[in-house]
Amino acid sequence: MSWLSPPRSPSSLTTSPKNTTRRVSFSDDTPKELPPPPREQKWEQRGTVFGVWSDVGGGLGKHLLTMCLLLSTIVPVMLHDADSCHHWKTFGLSEFDEAVCSYTSSYISCFLAVTAVVLIYLGARDLLHKRFYYSLLKADGVLEYEDRFPLRDPLMAILVIDCLHVIAYAGFVLYVILKVTAQANPGVPMDELLKPAPVSFAFKHHSFLQSHTLGVVTFEPTTTGPPVASTTVEFMMPGVNANIAHDLYKRAALVCSILVPGILLVVFAFMDYNITKGLVPLSEYVGDDDEEESTTTFRTLTTCREAGLKLTMPKFCRDEEIRRINLKTRDRAASDADEVGTYSAIIAAWQKERKQYKGQVLPPVNFLGSLWPAKVVLAAHLEDTKAKLFRDSVKAFIAFGIIILLVNLGALVHESYARLGLLMSGRTVELGGTIVSAAHVLLLCLACLRLGTCSSTDCG
Repeated sequence: MSWLSPPRSPSSLTTSPKNTTRRVSFSDDTPKELPPPPREQKWEQRGTVFGVWSDVGGGLGKHLLTMCLLLSTIVPVMLHDADSCHHWKTFGLSEFDEAVCSYTSSYISCFLAVTAVVLIYLGARDLLHKRFYYSLLKADGVLEYEDRFPLRDPLMAILVIDCLHVIAYAGFVLYVILKVTAQANPGVPMDELLKPAPVSFAFKHHSFLQSHTLGVVTFEPTTTGPPVASTTVEFMMPGVNANIAHDLYKRAALVCSILVPGILLVVFAFMDYNITKGLVPLSEYVGDDDEEESTTTFRTLTTCREAGLKLTMPKFCRDEEIRRINLKTRDRAASDADEVGTYSAIIAAWQKERKQYKGQVLPPVNFLGSLWPAKVVLAAHLEDTKAKLFRDSVKAFIAFGIIILLVNLGALVHESYARLGLLMSGRTVELGGTIVSAAHVLLLCLACLRLGTCSSTDCG
């Protein structure tokens, strides 16, 4: 019996460099030891409740701050009636000018509504997809996203179009200022009117600092010099009544104040449109393994196309629900908290269906259709504590987003009703603005519907 190897002591156990599963040699009388659970990788922290929310919240914070800044500039515009074109006919505007004013000014409130839609969908999409991506990666599946130019997405294109129209309305206000100035000075070339008027008398320094900042400066005589009558000098608007100049400058300042936060929001939305740059690189997924082990690890991964997997999900949801019902019928003690099994089943379903999508040009996944992972991530059958916590937090965010969209929807409905009333009373110049407002009302209704029903079908 000398050929039998003697039992090894616990100190002679070896550990694999890729995982902590121990390879044990023992004789028949040596008690068998179960391998320890697999060691959690660093990248897995990104898929936890805290990891996903901290990652998404960091990017979402700058959007929220810019959105609040935009809101603080648009509200004064609406309260001071700076977007209204009714009274501007007294400035000598033609009917065409009024029609242009009505059309471009209608985009102020519409731009605010579209930025709210983009912001909410951007946050909801990142929350759902990053949780889905890392859960799928734990089951050896990689979700492949299409790197698309943002303007190919209809919602992003609408955002840019609305921003350009707000810029056009700001330019229209400046055009009105120049036109009023030219009408007040007939026969004077415009380049002469744009020259600043020279000031040949002294004024109090503190009075200048306390004067109005919208282009009307009041000069007062000093106590040391000869008495000088108070006068008013309007920047760029010589010969125009001071009240009219003050009103036009105020409108121009309010409208132009929208542009900075509005353009920032568009730039931020473009930067964060493609989600791939915020995901863990596969080199971190492999870890510190050597080249041979890295190659073996990559071979075990299954790549899933986002557009194809989205089309596969409805059938998977139906099949998975039937499977669970049958399992419950046979075994009433069957557990529902099988999150890993759910994502493994998704990979298996994709492996069966992916051949029919090979070589096909699939419809792109746009913003309004990007919430499809909610059917899995927010599935009610996942009773794990972390899954429930993430599900409740995302549902709270979606509910908050729907409330914000409904507030914007109410404001747009009110504006559309007011413009429709003016149109019915004979003001045909309101036709363009009425159509724009009504179209954005339909867009917000669609966005609220998609957001509210994103998890209506439960996969599992």
